[in-house]
Amino acid sequence: MKLIAFLASFAVVNNIIYFTPHLGIEYYALMLLLLCFLICKGKFFLSASGFLLIGSCAISILMNDIPSYYHPWLRFFSFLCVAFLVGPFLYGKFMNESRINMLKIILWLEVATILLSAFGVLIGFSRSHGINLYDSYFCGITSHSMLMAIISGNTIIFLLYLFLINKGKSPLRHKILLFTTIILALGQMLWAGSRSAFLATTAGTFILFFWMVTDRKNKNILLISLTFAFLLGICSPLWLPKAKYLLNKNHGEVYILDISSRQENWKEHWKSFTTSPIFGIGFASSSEDANVDTQTGHVESGSSYLTILETTGILGGISFLFILLTAFQSLLTMKRKSIKESGLLAALLIFFLIHMCAEGYVFAAGGFAFFIFWLLLGTTQAYESKTLEPVTLSHDKQ
Repeated sequence: MKLIAFLASFAVVNNIIYFTPHLGIEYYALMLLLLCFLICKGKFFLSASGFLLIGSCAISILMNDIPSYYHPWLRFFSFLCVAFLVGPFLYGKFMNESRINMLKIILWLEVATILLSAFGVLIGFSRSHGINLYDSYFCGITSHSMLMAIISGNTIIFLLYLFLINKGKSPLRHKILLFTTIILALGQMLWAGSRSAFLATTAGTFILFFWMVTDRKNKNILLISLTFAFLLGICSPLWLPKAKYLLNKNHGEVYILDISSRQENWKEHWKSFTTSPIFGIGFASSSEDANVDTQTGHVESGSSYLTILETTGILGGISFLFILLTAFQSLLTMKRKSIKESGLLAALLIFFLIHMCAEGYVFAAGGFAFFIFWLLLGTTQAYESKTLEPVTLSHDKQ
């Protein structure tokens, strides 16, 4: 199962590194192959809430006349290939183990990306959107600043979790390396200039601290958290200068509480949703007035929630809500049982739920963010499955 987890994780991370060969159809072929192997490996079960969403997507295609350049059935099949592999649609012993291992591998690959991007700044290997590295938003060794911001936010939450779960008892050299990497990740996230990632990381970190503090087994977490926050404040001269990229992006784009760079896009997609509120206008499609690339069918919705409502209607929206409610119920059950990974999963899930307000990747099957979001839901379900054998996300002992 570790080999399957490594192959899937390596493939999705490979596609976001700017200097590695990009996998196109090969990516989906690999995901389908791995899925078939897991299905043939042993007994598996179907998730009712997950298949409600799948049914909603299929119905939305059948109920609409979608332009051919969207390739709705091809995109739907691609969605199934990846979502069935990592998401809460199919589950069983081997699927559960592979998903937990996938998440573990991807989180460490994200840490490696942060360190390599920092090293790349020193040797001129990292990139930004500008001609000069310091002129624009930071991409690091990834292909886009949004990806860099997501990776940075995930890394901050993951490393804070490792610090808190070990209650500060790790060797001093480990603490220094961990804290240094968090500072690097924070600086890179601010340099990437993603407002949604910054808000999502703040909320995810708060949830992580709250989750750990309210656990009866973690009585000293509050003191450790305050100490960590104090050290972070002392080191602010290292990361605060990068906040100028976030402020520059925000300058002139916020009026009271409206974000003008997204507002018009949201209005357009909401208007499209109201034209067909029950079944939506069709999976992987958009309105005629939307910003659509007619060569590739690519759509910039600006919000995953609007994507769900616009393309699959209320039927799809309710199905997606059921999946989220099931996930949070599982997390609360894990918390009551003092399963330590519940705090990390909850924090990362909150990160993506907030980040998806401004980014529309919920159905983008080839995307890195899509992969991790559905993997989080699949991993959360894995802990609730009765067929799960004990596997943990961290190396520390119970």
